[in-house]
Amino acid sequence: GSIFEPSAMPLHNVTYFSPFASDNLPLVISIIDQLHDKIPALRQTWERNNMVYLGGSGVETYHLWTTQPVPNLASLRGRRFSTPGAVATFLQGTGAVSVNTPIPGFYTDIKSGVTEGAVSFATAILGTRTYEVAPYFTRVGIGAQYVGGIAANRNSWNGLPPEVRTAMQEAGRLYAAAVGRVSMERSDASLAKMEKAGMKMSVLPAEERQRWIESMPNVAGQWVKSNPNVPARDVLAAWMNALRAAGEKPARAWDGQV
Repeated sequence: GSIFEPSAMPLHNVTYFSPFASDNLPLVISIIDQLHDKIPALRQTWERNNMVYLGGSGVETYHLWTTQPVPNLASLRGRRFSTPGAVATFLQGTGAVSVNTPIPGFYTDIKSGVTEGAVSFATAILGTRTYEVAPYFTRVGIGAQYVGGIAANRNSWNGLPPEVRTAMQEAGRLYAAAVGRVSMERSDASLAKMEKAGMKMSVLPAEERQRWIESMPNVAGQWVKSNPNVPARDVLAAWMNALRAAGEKPARAWDGQV
């Protein structure tokens, strides 16, 4: 996925640097897919890596799993959380400490006391049984995320008959639509299963969530400035405008701050 290639594919990480934008994963994937046809640099990124882009993928919205309750934003201050890669962006301004832990390492790091919880999504937490060592779930809704997609090797693609290419492109579109829908269904099922197993569920109060959003520095602006050789500003603006056009209301106008 592009999330693991921030240097080679920086534009494809735009959603991780515009948090609290949308929890609607099918929409998030659909928008980024559409932007591939509107902003040439997105598709060209795949082509430079000898790939033909077929369809996007993503993960459902992020929340908190912790060893102690999180009644308000202040309770995050000074605590250490497992945040793989770009996920650390979400904690900027909160006073919490990010520890770069890959998802498979959540359980061990929390159990051993290296961290006190994780910022993640439900299907990952269920799959790693992290809820057993971080049993306090706080619904935050940091946002669904685009994480990359499926692509074909360019050399192999060039050798395929036109009808096969067409079929693969259609399969890519179907995959992108399905992964968003199925991921959200599995997310709900995962939360229900973990609650049944003893996970304690709560919701971060709306005013505390807003305080979190307002406490963050301009992470989108930082992202744009750190990627001067690609049209990061254009991608950010197109992404945010597409969300609004679809009826979403991003909690912060990241594109108005760059």
